[in-house]
Amino acid sequence: MISERYSPSIRSEALEGTVKKTRPLKRIPAQLALLLLIVFIPVVSANVFLLMQQRAHSREHVKEDQLRLARFLAKDFDSAVESGRHVLRALSQLSEVKRLDPRACALLLANQLAHYPGFTGFSLADARGNVIASAPPVSGPLSFSDRRWFQELVRTREFTVGEYLVGRISGEPTLILSHPVTGTEGEMKGALAVGLRFDWLASAARDAQLPQGSTLTAVDSSSTILFRSPDNQAWVGKSLPESPVVREILAKGEGTSELPGVDGVRRLYGYAPVKSAGKTVGYLSVGIPFESVYREEKLLYTRHIVTLLIIAILSIIGAWAYSSLTLVRKTHVLVRAAERLAAGELGVSTGIDHGYGELGRLALAFDRMSGSLERHQ
Repeated sequence: MISERYSPSIRSEALEGTVKKTRPLKRIPAQLALLLLIVFIPVVSANVFLLMQQRAHSREHVKEDQLRLARFLAKDFDSAVESGRHVLRALSQLSEVKRLDPRACALLLANQLAHYPGFTGFSLADARGNVIASAPPVSGPLSFSDRRWFQELVRTREFTVGEYLVGRISGEPTLILSHPVTGTEGEMKGALAVGLRFDWLASAARDAQLPQGSTLTAVDSSSTILFRSPDNQAWVGKSLPESPVVREILAKGEGTSELPGVDGVRRLYGYAPVKSAGKTVGYLSVGIPFESVYREEKLLYTRHIVTLLIIAILSIIGAWAYSSLTLVRKTHVLVRAAERLAAGELGVSTGIDHGYGELGRLALAFDRMSGSLERHQ
């Protein structure tokens, strides 16, 4: 008989076994949360990988922008040097210059200086380097024979870009451009020289609207700083052959590098050569601090990761709450009904909606079994 199958000892063992099985029910939310976490790990990992790729792409884009800006400013520098070359060449063809006429040349050079404010001064010297005329004028004898630019001009007898120096006539930091004055037989009769200002680079740095802490630096081929923004007065004229960024610029000529600057601050540099008549006469570099370069992408990166983590945490919390309120609760109802049935309460019903998914189907099967046992008692 059916009733014999549910003796007190059997019911006690069944009840004890059922109770033992109810304890792991508390693990269901944790297991579900763990499952979601396992699902989210590759999703977050994939997003981190994509963000790292995007960051690398962004870095390359910034490097391209840096190099483009350096080339653009170097081209302006090229133009300034070429402008000086054309002016000196035109002056060297004039008859009063070829005659080395002091009075006529002094007036001529003064007019040129008024017309070209980008130059610190003009001067005309004889073949020995003695100054004949200048603008601004000099009050006494002056010689350029000891200047390297003059010695190079005498040696090559062609347009020369000299080194950085403080002009003896203008008293200003300058880069000397010089051109020979030749006679009818091609002999060297004298030298024309002009000093190139760097004020326009300060304007170019402002117009570029570079981030805070950025630098714009012009350096000659002997590693001497011609101009640096900011703090030009503190750096101009200094020779820095051991500076990592200066060594890199002189070695490569053009490109981008992530190096400490002359002030020790690590920046992303773009640099390009300054050329005249096909010869490299200097270099121009633009440096942007790392925090400025990657500030926006770091913010985007952090925001994206935090968003993913918030979604993951909310999903886990939601899954925990949902399983506790629905899955675990209904499972407890089923377990309780099973306990009552094991205790001999035939015909017990779960009370669970039979249309509630898999648990509904399980409840329907249980209710049918309980009813069947009651009918066959």
